[in-house]
Amino acid sequence: MGLKQSLQTLFYVVRGDYLRALAAVNNKHSAWNTAWKLRAYYRLRMYAKAAGFYSSAHIQKNILLEPLLVSLAACGRYKDVQAALRRVDVHQLPLRLRCQLSRRLAPFMPDVALQLLDGVEAVVPPTLWASLLLKTGQYAQAEQVIAQALDRGDLKRYPELCLYQTMAQVTAPQEQLARLNAFLQMHGVPALMLQDLATPPNPCNVVVADALPSMDGPLVTVLMTTFRTGERASVAIQSLLNQTYRNLEIIVVDDASDDATLAHVQAWASRDARVRVLRLPVNGGTYLAKSLGLQMARGEFVTCHDSDDWSHPLKIERQVRPLLEDASLVATTSSWLRMRDDGVFYAWLVHPLMRFNPSSPLFRREQVLTRMGAWDLVRTGADSEFHARLKLVFGASAIKDIQQPLALGAHREGSLMTSGDTGYSAAGFSGTRLAYLEAWAQWHIECLRQGKTPALPCDLRQWVGYRPFAVPGEIAVPELAVQAALAVLSK
Repeated sequence: MGLKQSLQTLFYVVRGDYLRALAAVNNKHSAWNTAWKLRAYYRLRMYAKAAGFYSSAHIQKNILLEPLLVSLAACGRYKDVQAALRRVDVHQLPLRLRCQLSRRLAPFMPDVALQLLDGVEAVVPPTLWASLLLKTGQYAQAEQVIAQALDRGDLKRYPELCLYQTMAQVTAPQEQLARLNAFLQMHGVPALMLQDLATPPNPCNVVVADALPSMDGPLVTVLMTTFRTGERASVAIQSLLNQTYRNLEIIVVDDASDDATLAHVQAWASRDARVRVLRLPVNGGTYLAKSLGLQMARGEFVTCHDSDDWSHPLKIERQVRPLLEDASLVATTSSWLRMRDDGVFYAWLVHPLMRFNPSSPLFRREQVLTRMGAWDLVRTGADSEFHARLKLVFGASAIKDIQQPLALGAHREGSLMTSGDTGYSAAGFSGTRLAYLEAWAQWHIECLRQGKTPALPCDLRQWVGYRPFAVPGEIAVPELAVQAALAVLSK
């Protein structure tokens, strides 16, 4: 590698632009770039490639410990993680590294993550400690940690303490609601109330406590896909119709449900002209359904909404407003809390509980579709690829993250996100999702290396016989389903 190429690569590494750094170098191995390449693959969640750097020599370097161990764990190589930790004096590691390593290992090896905090419990974030105790089934100990932190007045610094408190101790619905509202209000989100006072707060049982003023503006298209979500789809649609931002079109695409879901959706379409319904005759997955809906979209802005989630009435307003005020912004995103129907919160990464909502990107339709296209046509995981491509094409500064919990997501059995084959299992990534993630990240790198913009077709007709990069067969969308969607489009 020449001096100019080395300097360019170093420039990208210093900026944390790991995709361009990897695109700027050849694939030949050299000693000097092992450390940054390992960290680059890790930060891009290309865990299999990062785990390929595993060696006893690298384990001895603190700077490489986190990316190596977490990558090994993500690939299911738990014995290698245990062996590596036996070669390290964990108690001599910097406290910050121990906490970070513990948090990153939590979804894969929670017992090990908890052991990493032995002896330093008093100085680690109480939310991290409590979350690991809960994950390992030590509810009484978690309750004690939370109570002590609240007694010390830590709630303002660690708002999620009140959420973990609900997870540690089953209480009455009103008390669960009070804790949820305390968290929401600390993030500037108006309080909720229960529809059924005898049922815990969950995405199907909350409404906003006080009336909120409405806002008008350019048309926003909301794409929702449904598949066997039944009455939950009604709740999701109603939460959109209750948005303070009024100028909406809600395009619902049913993905060949064989239950009453379509009837629930059509009932809303008959009541409110803002709701339009399409139906796929062949199940092709949520991204094929979204892509079909996108062909019908008329909005200046587009966003998506899962059919089993509930959105706060301010969600779209708070995501549209920055785009109206700043023409340099291309998209906004927001956060969510995932909940079970019993009011208990969930995050597959364990800590923290409030996380980026993968369906939340709200973007300028024409600008985004012209430069980078729409979603990859696979059955699962394409939201992550779309968001990464959005940042790659337009730059991170063009995307504003509204770090507020503006939606409640349903954590339930039978969804794509809880499937062991395509989503996140109790141990973290499924092999299929991990393989897909690495495939699209490598495609992004290759596009940059060739001087191309990573773009995908918007027109469904262009997907016939087209596949930009190889994906696991389990998530590939059959051409029969694409043809069925095109038939709907031609009606």
